[in-house]
Formats: sequence, C-alpha cells, structure tokens
Amino acid sequence: MLQDVFRGTSINQQTCKSCGFTSFSKEHFYNLSVEVKNKTSLQQSLFKMLEFSEINDYKCSNCLQTVDLLKRSVIGETPNVLFVHLQRILLNYDTFESEKINSKFDFPSILNLRPYSLKANL
Repeated sequence: MLQDVFRGTSINQQTCKSCGFTSFSKEHFYNLSVEVKNKTSLQQSLFKMLEFSEINDYKCSNCLQTVDLLKRSVIGETPNVLFVHLQRILLNYDTFESEKINSKFDFPSILNLRPYSLKANL
C-alpha cells in the first residue's frame, strides 16, 4: 500500500560526449530531495535537478572508450503523494561545521511536475 501512495520513479539519463549514446536507468524514490542553496523557490530547485553534470573518465558501454559523460535526473513516474526534502543543512569546508539555510523559499499552491519529467525533457 505504501508503494502505491508514496513511491515515484526517477530516470537517470547518461549521455556519452564522444559518441552521443544515451542510456537510461530507473530508480524508485519515496521523497524528492532538492537543493535550496541560492534558490528562492521549489521550481528553481527542480530545474536545477534537470541540469547536466559532467562525469570524467567513464567507460562508455557503446563506444568502449574512456570518455566524459553528461548525467542528469528527471522524474519518470510521480507518486500520488509527494514528499519534498529541502537540503537546508550544508557542511562548511572551511570550518567543518554544519550551516543551516534559513532564507525565504516559495512553494506554489499547485505544483505541475510535467516540466521536470522524462517526456518533457527528451
């Protein structure tokens, strides 16, 4: 029953910068964890999730070379009830102490997750 209500899926998209091969892998989630540092709204945090990050020295399964890879995460299936975890505690690497982000953060009254889905970002 919990899976039917709270479980969603995220799709990890990985693209080889050398040959252009794209692979997808699916993961289940029960809460969506979003970054809030330098963000003012949930929509900004969700768009940050869509940005590609680069991974170096990855062996491509298509061209079999060690290449740079672009990776991002998108929403595959949405749960009926979505829990959003705000990453408000950060480690300060200068002092090695935890710091809490207390800035204003806006939530929409209606959240449309379609712009953050796989279908909208192919």
